[in-house]
Amino acid sequence: MVLYHRETRDRMVKLRCLYSILAYFECYESSAIIYPLIARTTVDIHYEPNIVIVIYKQRELSQALKGINRYLGQIVKNNYTLRLEECRTNKIRISLGEVSQTINYYDPQDFKILGEIASGSYTLVYNVCWKGTPKFAIKKFESPSKEAIYNEIYLTKMVDSHPNIIKFYGLTKLQDKKNYELVLEYAEGGTLEKYLRNDAISFEWDNQLRFSKEITSAILWLHDMGIIHGDLHPNNILVHQNTIKLADFGRSFLKGTDCYNTELLGVVPYMDPKTFDQKSLYKINEKSDIYSLGIIFWELTSRSLPLNYEKKDRIPLMFDILNGLRERPIPNTNVKFIELYRKCWEYEPNKRPDIHKVNSELSSINSENNNIYTVSHSIERETSKKIEIEDCDLSNCKIDCDLNAIDFLRS
Repeated sequence: MVLYHRETRDRMVKLRCLYSILAYFECYESSAIIYPLIARTTVDIHYEPNIVIVIYKQRELSQALKGINRYLGQIVKNNYTLRLEECRTNKIRISLGEVSQTINYYDPQDFKILGEIASGSYTLVYNVCWKGTPKFAIKKFESPSKEAIYNEIYLTKMVDSHPNIIKFYGLTKLQDKKNYELVLEYAEGGTLEKYLRNDAISFEWDNQLRFSKEITSAILWLHDMGIIHGDLHPNNILVHQNTIKLADFGRSFLKGTDCYNTELLGVVPYMDPKTFDQKSLYKINEKSDIYSLGIIFWELTSRSLPLNYEKKDRIPLMFDILNGLRERPIPNTNVKFIELYRKCWEYEPNKRPDIHKVNSELSSINSENNNIYTVSHSIERETSKKIEIEDCDLSNCKIDCDLNAIDFLRS
């Protein structure tokens, strides 16, 4: 049967982050998420606005849905925390409340370190081979709390079935005998940032559009699972065999988790400018990822650093962005694409499209680029959209000064 019930659909999609691991399998290829045998009910959630397709194996569908919601409500009410425990040889159990799944554990002696790939404020990434088989990457945590490590493990495990998200293989303790380290897919093309700066690589419009769609597809996957990435920029996006791989969920979190801008962490041009005002108590949300996406779209067409940020001080640059500073479109860029990324980087979050709208508009853009923008490129200050910042307090904010943090998995 087809059930037209938006409230039920919205609740199930919103809570997917908590009950997805109850499922026996997921089917990404068919554009559906399948949850078999939950309260003896199979539910296919399709991404139409008002439709839930339900194939039920018992008489009372309402009882099944009530049972699911009652169990999920218990998880939320009890504010369960993540737990990790070694349950048997080469297996680790990660649990949220009564829901758990197992993760592979790799013997550190089976790895050989080939070299350091990257380092950031809180992480080191190594290129390794496992039992003589290259190439894998191991991510070591330098200083975060155990809770932060567990959170990244949990979220990375949740999302890695998507083809545009870096694959998570399991855990080890190669360099750190106290904390777990992530065993990840190795991205041979390195970061998107380095890929775009490599003049030897031809990167024409068809690939620019394809990369845009692949990044958007990964973010759509996260948002539909109730996850905000929170740190989206080209050093956290990898290229493997000419395919996008979204990575690094160290600042990601489940929707509904308190995440106010108590610390200004990140790379300034990609950060939601609403977070710059320390008086606003603005919560990072899905629209924060959308803002970052807009900047990345521009960068795909320019192959340049946005606002030349590496040569500027952070605080003055924040004020410039608050005051409307944005990049001007690159000549010969598709006009619809320009209109899309300009909507994404609007200051007011409610003026930015959601990820489904971004995905829909990208699908309508012609890869032949037959509708192009021809004005010369320069940095512009959008004076018609200036933001009043007299009451914005940046003077006492705590700032992470590592602009190149999380330069992740370069070749």
